[in-house]
Amino acid sequence: DKDTNTTQVQGKEEKTTDHSLTLTDLEAGKVYTIEIQGHDDKGNLATAPSFEVTTGMDTIPPEVSQIRSQSAILSGGEEKVQAIISWRTNELSTTQILWDLGATKGDKLANSTKLDPNLTTNHISVVTSFKPGTVYRYRVVSTDKFGNTTTSPDYTVLTPVKRQSIIQMIINQFESIFGWVSKIGK
Repeated sequence: DKDTNTTQVQGKEEKTTDHSLTLTDLEAGKVYTIEIQGHDDKGNLATAPSFEVTTGMDTIPPEVSQIRSQSAILSGGEEKVQAIISWRTNELSTTQILWDLGATKGDKLANSTKLDPNLTTNHISVVTSFKPGTVYRYRVVSTDKFGNTTTSPDYTVLTPVKRQSIIQMIINQFESIFGWVSKIGK
C-alpha cells in the first residue's frame, strides 16, 4: 500500500513456467506498488521492474433487506410508543430512519433518527416519539464508507394502543353515547 508503506507477500511455492496470481484484500481506490519476484531451480532470484496499480472505487450502494418493525407501549405516565426497526445490508454501512405521521406517500419525510455512523451489516434503530394507535410511514437509510447511499421504499407501522380494563371500556362507551358520564365525580 503506497499510502501506508506496508508490504504484503502473496504467492505460491510450487515451481512452474506459467505464472498467474490473484491479489486479495486490496482496498478500493488505493494505489499499490507491485513487485514480482521468482526463484529458479538453483535458487537464483529474478525480479521484474515494479509497477503501480490503482484499484477501482466502490460505486455500488448497499443492498437493504429483511426490514422489520416491532412496537410496544412504554410504561410510565405519558403514553408513548417504542418502535424498533431493524434491517440488514450486504456491506458495512450506517444506520438511520426517516419517518413521518400518516400513510400518505410523498417524497419527503419530516423526521429522522440521529445518524449512527458505526458501519455494520445488522442495523437496529429505536424511535421513542411515536404516539399510540397511530400510523407512521418510514424508510431506512444506509450509506457505505465510500458515500454510496440506499434509501428503502416506504413502509408503514400501526402503533399499538394501551389496553383498557373492561370497566374503562364500558365508561368510554357511555361517554361517547352520553356526554354526562365524564362529569361524574368532578
